Amino acid sequence: EPHLINNHRESWEQLRVSSSDIEDGEGFRVQGISGEDHLWKCWLKNKKPPPTLRERARGHLWNLSAEDRRKQKLVWQHEMYESERSEMALALQTIKSAREELKGLQQVTDAAILSKARVIGCTTTKAAMCKELLGGVNAGIVLVEEAAEILEAHVLTSLSPGAKRLIMIGDHKQLRPKCQHYPLTVESGGCFDLNRSLFERLALARPIATLGTQHRMHPDISSIPKLVTYSDLSDASSVLSHPVPLGLDSRVVFIDHKELEDVDGRGDDGVESLSKTNTYERRMIVATVQYLLQQGYKPEDLVILTPYLGQMMKLQADLAKHVEVLVDD
Repeated sequence: EPHLINNHRESWEQLRVSSSDIEDGEGFRVQGISGEDHLWKCWLKNKKPPPTLRERARGHLWNLSAEDRRKQKLVWQHEMYESERSEMALALQTIKSAREELKGLQQVTDAAILSKARVIGCTTTKAAMCKELLGGVNAGIVLVEEAAEILEAHVLTSLSPGAKRLIMIGDHKQLRPKCQHYPLTVESGGCFDLNRSLFERLALARPIATLGTQHRMHPDISSIPKLVTYSDLSDASSVLSHPVPLGLDSRVVFIDHKELEDVDGRGDDGVESLSKTNTYERRMIVATVQYLLQQGYKPEDLVILTPYLGQMMKLQADLAKHVEVLVDD
């Protein structure tokens, strides 16, 4: 209203409703008028004004079509908020400048701390976010672990101009970096190979240092990866002394069943899940855990791996009824 009074007096006169229009001299309320914005609402909705106000509503505004009225309202709104928009833009620019100044001061502090450090550890994502800061440190040696699972672009953004040596540790025969768009993957055969890591690309073209002897698995277990992937891998003598599992006649047991996954992600409790679940397997796992505990194992001796979040959450709930469960990613 103040905007129309100050800038569009003629239009305001056609839309205004005074207190005398609402109540007569004796204090009786005039029927058909809801309030001081009654004409404004009628005009917006393309309705006729009440009889007592039709004389006032004879101006050009009332001859506009519904579409033209909507456009006129937008013009007035634009005029009203123009100054506020300019003030807000100025305030946002001031805030942005202040944040950049604070960020610069923080970087000075961080740079002073990092310059005294012998080792700096971070993810490749953080390295890209703090490229300017790390560039000031100018690390000469960059060590990347699980390099076969990191996109080439992420490794490159982690390198500063002063990097003299890049050491990558990983296994290009296992998981590749994640790529959400299948046509860009190596597996699609489309030649984009976005999920081929720098580590794999170099490993396929240059000599690499590989693990020759493993110190973890008993030969009964290591024979599987040897057969599939690592034909030259040998076993350390220490793995031969691993104790025989209690209650089992073999170190490796494969169990085959034909029970399908829960229909539509629903388990026996009827709860729907977006992840995959299998009630039969959960019951079998719980029973196996109980059996192994009866053989003398402690809960901390047992590890259960599942690739699906839904199955993991339900397994945790089922096992928690019997033992304390710790979840790790």
